[in-house]
Amino acid sequence: MKSLYAVVSLLFVAANFTACGSDGKASAPEISAESSSAKIEYSSSSVIKKSSSSTASKKSSSSSKPAIVSELSYGTLVDERDGQQYKTIEIGEQTWMAENLNYAINTSYCYQNSADYCEKYGRLYTYYDADTVCPKGFRLPSQEDFAILLRPLSTAVYEERLDKKYDDAVFAIKSVTGWEESPWDYVGDDGETTGMLEATNSTGFSALPAGYWNGRGFSRAGKESYFWCTTDGPENDGTKYAMDVEYRSFAVSFYWWEKTYAYSVRCILDN
Repeated sequence: MKSLYAVVSLLFVAANFTACGSDGKASAPEISAESSSAKIEYSSSSVIKKSSSSTASKKSSSSSKPAIVSELSYGTLVDERDGQQYKTIEIGEQTWMAENLNYAINTSYCYQNSADYCEKYGRLYTYYDADTVCPKGFRLPSQEDFAILLRPLSTAVYEERLDKKYDDAVFAIKSVTGWEESPWDYVGDDGETTGMLEATNSTGFSALPAGYWNGRGFSRAGKESYFWCTTDGPENDGTKYAMDVEYRSFAVSFYWWEKTYAYSVRCILDN
């Protein structure tokens, strides 16, 4: 069941599908000592909170924003369960996988049941698997983990809203390629249209539009991604929050969904 609060256009693709992959035995992954993750330093300057939105939700303040990063340097995580390697990136004091998880279990899905999509986007997992599938030493992030990433990147933060919106943070976490172009021009806080702003991926998070599986079919590859969180939905009805990154939106939002939906998994180092 989709969140009553979320307004998301779902394109249902009728498909008979089979799960991709096979079970694997868990063992400890390694982060390469030869290739350390880049750390993005945070300045002490304040982020100016401005918004043209008329919402009554309270905007929170942020005490810092990321400095401009001219070059990103990635570490390497080796998942010893299957030998796959993933990029990692340090953003502030967090260490993230810079790619979606692609560990094969019987109940994970390749978009449109295509191995090519798994290679490109990683696998899609129901929440039941997402909460247990990260490599040893890493874990599924909470909504607060994502918020720590997004607050310094945002021109306005609305954490009292049910969808916990973060304005303009999307540009710094989206991959610079792979996304369909937004049909809407960006309008600044001064009301001036500045045209389409392109993603910078200045954090190295590298979100890609992996799409999702909603129990009926696959949808929205090239346009949207959801990333599971451990945080319960606001009604404590068994739903879980997921971070929404969308091609035509200039904000990052969070909605709550049934655990049977299959979304992307992005793991964070369990410090």
